[in-house]
Amino acid sequence: MNKYRRLLQDIIVFGLGNFIVKIIQFLLMPLYTTYLTAEIYGIAELVNNLTELFSVGFKFFIRSFVYIAGLAGCIYFIKRNNLVLLLFFVLYSYSFRMLLAFYTRGLGESKRFAISGIVNAIALVIFSIIFIVNLKMGAAGYLLGIGMAHCASAVCLLFGKHYWRNISCKNKEYERQMKQYSLPLILYNEIYWLQSMAGRFILSFFFDTATAGIYMAVNKIAAVINMFQQVFYYAFQLNNSRESKEGDILYYTRVFFLFSALMIIGSSFALLCIPFTATFILKNDFSDGITYLPMIIYTAVIDCIFCFFKSLYTAYKDTKRTINAVLLGGIVNVVLLLLLVPQNAIWGVIISLSVSNIVMAIYRVLDTRRYIHIKINWCVQIIELLLLFTQAICITFVESVGYRTAVFLFGVLMILILFQSKKIWGRENNETRHL
Repeated sequence: MNKYRRLLQDIIVFGLGNFIVKIIQFLLMPLYTTYLTAEIYGIAELVNNLTELFSVGFKFFIRSFVYIAGLAGCIYFIKRNNLVLLLFFVLYSYSFRMLLAFYTRGLGESKRFAISGIVNAIALVIFSIIFIVNLKMGAAGYLLGIGMAHCASAVCLLFGKHYWRNISCKNKEYERQMKQYSLPLILYNEIYWLQSMAGRFILSFFFDTATAGIYMAVNKIAAVINMFQQVFYYAFQLNNSRESKEGDILYYTRVFFLFSALMIIGSSFALLCIPFTATFILKNDFSDGITYLPMIIYTAVIDCIFCFFKSLYTAYKDTKRTINAVLLGGIVNVVLLLLLVPQNAIWGVIISLSVSNIVMAIYRVLDTRRYIHIKINWCVQIIELLLLFTQAICITFVESVGYRTAVFLFGVLMILILFQSKKIWGRENNETRHL
């Protein structure tokens, strides 16, 4: 039971920091949708998305800083666009913050890691009000607020830690092992970023930044679902690093069930809240985005649940195999985007991303069986996902009968999960076997 207790403690610590961050970002959406038009928000968010393209080690950070600073200066000299300089600022404030954050998490200081997230969220509120509301700086204020919040979080992480004493470039063998482990993950993150951002840029190309802005604003709300997956991934990865790899099937089965159950019930409840909360968050130019929110949440749930299997690659230090699934999903996504977006706009993006997430999920489930064969009742799992999909469809049409049906489906999901929990937690440890 120590495994479960430690995992729960880590989830609570990481969850506290991430929950406050996402809730504040969630609560900031009315401010963005009130003071920014869909077009301005779309431009600012597309620029901000570019900053997530990479964030790696300290040596690369220093080297790239010099090159990218020179490039940004040249582009600014030619274009005279402040957004170029702000892109550079947000990129490197984010990269430096995440460099320190993941180093802190690697040291096992999960509380400091969580506190830095809370500082980032509070700073984001303060700077957003200053730059967007008071100074009315529009897209520039949006980006400047994000960058300043990253800086505040980085200062929090630096406080009281002797980072510089621990930086060493002498251990070549350790550096080689780190590169062998991390380079596939860097490539994975690049491909995953391209896959998730492709729809936004293709929307801008075929339509306009206002349409892309509406889609991105709705995605920001659905990002609360991704927060739970991220918290679990941090805690599960840290927990796995402490435990020996003994092929504990029962442990992984129980953890997957708990994670999947919480994701499904949480998202099902979130769907029921949409008619009451979405109009408060999505205002003015963004009000049309309410129609897309249920299916975007469902798409996010598919991705989040099956990211559990991605964590097995890192647990077994076979990170090279993470690339196959995301590359397959990315190809499927881009092909469908080009086929569907010109005629279906935002719906085309949602359908493309849903299909690609399902493709990645199937691949990961089958591929990770080489390490461990987790016992999952796939019949029940698929039924639960289909019920959640039906609930999303009912909420989308926002009719009284549809909403009552969605409430009924929430009850059915609760019963199914409770029934499953009795079976899974009733198993004895001697069911564990090695493959």
